[in-house]
Formats: sequence, C-alpha cells, structure tokens
Amino acid sequence: MKGERRIYPVVTLALLLLCAPAVADNEIFDARGFNPNRDFFSQLPYEHIDPLTGDLLLTFTDLVLPGNAGFDLKIQRTYNSKIYRNWPNQGDTLDEDSWAGVGWTLHLGRVLNPSGITPGPIEMPDGSRHKLFLQNNGSGNFITRDFWVYVNQSPPLLRLPNGVTYTFNKLATVSSGQQARYVTHIQDPFSNTIDVEYMATPADGILTITQDLGSAKVRTVTFAEDGTSLHGLASMTYVGDQTHVWQYGQTQATNAAGFKLLRTVTPPVGPQWKYDYTTASPLNELGTLTTPNGGQITYSYAERTFYLGTNTPVRSPAVITRNAYDRGGTPVGTWTYAFMQGPSQNQTVITSPCSTTKYTFLGVGNQAPTAVWSIGLVQKKELSDAGGLLETEAFSWVKSALISAASETVGPVTDAGIGGSCRPSGGKAQRLTIRHEHSTRSSVPQRAACLPNHPSCGA
Repeated sequence: MKGERRIYPVVTLALLLLCAPAVADNEIFDARGFNPNRDFFSQLPYEHIDPLTGDLLLTFTDLVLPGNAGFDLKIQRTYNSKIYRNWPNQGDTLDEDSWAGVGWTLHLGRVLNPSGITPGPIEMPDGSRHKLFLQNNGSGNFITRDFWVYVNQSPPLLRLPNGVTYTFNKLATVSSGQQARYVTHIQDPFSNTIDVEYMATPADGILTITQDLGSAKVRTVTFAEDGTSLHGLASMTYVGDQTHVWQYGQTQATNAAGFKLLRTVTPPVGPQWKYDYTTASPLNELGTLTTPNGGQITYSYAERTFYLGTNTPVRSPAVITRNAYDRGGTPVGTWTYAFMQGPSQNQTVITSPCSTTKYTFLGVGNQAPTAVWSIGLVQKKELSDAGGLLETEAFSWVKSALISAASETVGPVTDAGIGGSCRPSGGKAQRLTIRHEHSTRSSVPQRAACLPNHPSCGA
C-alpha cells in the first residue's frame, strides 16, 4: 500500500486549529482531516487536497515543545474547507464558529454527542472523525476502527494502542448547538502528562496548556481572546529563556453575524501569514493564502454533485482551481480538479502545469457501493504527461476482522458487523502493482503500511 507516500502530521502530541463539525453533513464527501486510506494531493508541505472530496486541508506548526520519550507538544494551525452546516438545504449557512475562526478551531481532541446511547464520533485535532461502535467483548466500552477504546465513564477516557490516554472532562455546548466533551488531560505510558484548562467564554477557548516533564519541570503555554463580542483567539504566549508571543487577527465573516475569519498570524519573529476569504458563494471559504515571503496561492470553489450510486447524490462545495504566484505576482501555475469523472463517475482528474493525475475510487459514482468499509478507497492511481502514461498504481483491499457486532449504514448500503484495522476505513491493501512507462512490478506487503507515528497505530 502507498502509505509511505502520504503526508501526515508527525504525531507525538498535536494541537491543531481545525475545522468545526457539521450538523447535517455527509460523512464521506464532507469528511475532514487526514485519512490514512486517502492519497492527499500535496504541492507544499502544509497543503493537502483530498482528491475524493475536494476538501482543502492546511497545516501550520507554530510551536513545538520537546517532551520525554517523544511525547512532544506541537501547536499547529489547521484549516478544513468543509465549513457549512447543511449545504444542500441551507447553502452558505456556516456551521460552528470556533474561537479560532471559521474553518479553524483549536483543541486537542473532543467527543461529540457524549450523552448518546452510542457516543461520538471522536474528533481529532486535524478534524478527522472516528466513529465509535459497541465493543465485542461485553465490557460495555466502545471502540473505533483504529482500535481506540472509549470508556464511557465519568469523565470519559480514551485509550490508544500506544498507551496514551485522553480524559475528556470539559463539557461544553458549542455555537452549532451540539454538546461536546473536550480533552483536559493526556498521559503517556511513562506518566508524562499534558493538562488543558479552558476559558469560561468562549466555550472552546483554551486558557492554558501545561506540559509536565517530571522532576518539577513544567512548561506552560497561555492563550488570550480578543475581548470583543467575537471572542476570537488573539494571542499565544510561551515563556522560556525568552518570551515568545504569537498574535492572531480576526474579523467579522461576510453575511454571517457573530462568525469570524482568521486574517493574520504574526509569529514572534518575521512577517505575517495572511488569509483572505471568498465574498461570493460559496461564502467565507479560504480564497487566498499569502506567505511571509510574499508568495500567494489562490483557491476557487464550486458546488459539485458526488454519488453513492445514481439514487444517492450528494451536493457539496469542493476546490476546483488552485493558482500559485511568486512574490512579484507572476503566475507560477494552475491546477484544476475535476470530480466524478469517467463512465462510472468514480474518478477524479487533477491537471497540473506538467502532468495529469487520475484517481479511481471504490464505492462511489453511478454504481451503488457494495460495502460501507470500502467506500472511497483508492482503486487505481495513474500519472501521465503530454507524452502519455508514466505510472500506474493499482490497489486491492480486504475487510479486516470484526471488532463489533454493530451495523453501519452509509447511503444505500449497510454493513452487518464492523471490521477493525490500523486504518480507519476498515480495510488494508492486499496487492500493489506499479508500472513505470513500459515496465511493471507487483508487490504484496506483509502488513498494512501504517506509519509508526500515526495516532491510529501503536507505537
């Protein structure tokens, strides 16, 4: 499988600014965050576009504080472009207004619907969501496809396979009206800890993060909000040998009273990052990114209709064009993204200045999916240029062993029994075939190609 070429955040402990959850979104085509079964199309280290959904995912690291045994504290800013509450019925109506701005939030992890018969999903810092299913062992606990075990006690506890535990002891009602429990304590197997204290207003605002290294060595990162009616993130401060302050500038969103947009991020040293947003529908999407050295990337969006079989259309905004400019404003190149292509409407074609990449997916398009676990998996990836086909990668998948007797329905298909894997989709690559020009080779991996530092895998 092609996991080694995908781009993931380095996971020791990541604190991300991520997108907010939708109330009536589609869990396939409105999905956010990293998915280890997706081959994100990345032109820059911090930029990732999901070729299945058209989601724009941006990740920026502001601060890293090394910890014992690799238990680092990383503070990152992450943006997801799936920002609407219910696009097919409510159009530009925004979903959650996080304190870090539309499309961005700041948390170390949270559990949505914590009081439900089946709580969850668990939302991780990159915006990815992990469903919970009643565990097969009769314990009454819940489990994700990543083998994370959720103990529905008071306060709830999440156990990862690598021994890290999360405690969710902050109950809050977010701006979308949903209840959520936020992480307050994280501990690794060696008793290194990180504690999170929250503000009274806004409900998701973090006041301090404390990293305990043992032997009375403690580091604290503090945050402040802007003091206005927007209650937006204004600053982050870390005092080490010197005082380091990051400043965040936010303004009112277009035609969305009470919602705010992150406009600038000023690091302790150096120029700002700048962000501008769309003023025509789809509204308030991140439209222009200006780097500290003056280069720019622009994005355009449009509604696209995706399919889970011809009887299950899903309308959702997606990135359709990316343009890059140097610091003088000279165009560098244009990238276009075409979704639901081919006779089966299960392909995405990405055209860049030098090449074309075509993805073929399982379980989407005009043929109804046959199993939930396989929906959206990459079946084939083809790279070509003006001279013809350069490379083909083909994938075969098998369902993993059952972890729950629960059933799961997505669109027109229901799975009876939930398969688990170190990959969230519940499948693993069985065979990989790669062709370079006129040569072909095949390999059979011994196991799913998990990145050892990915949070869904054990240490």
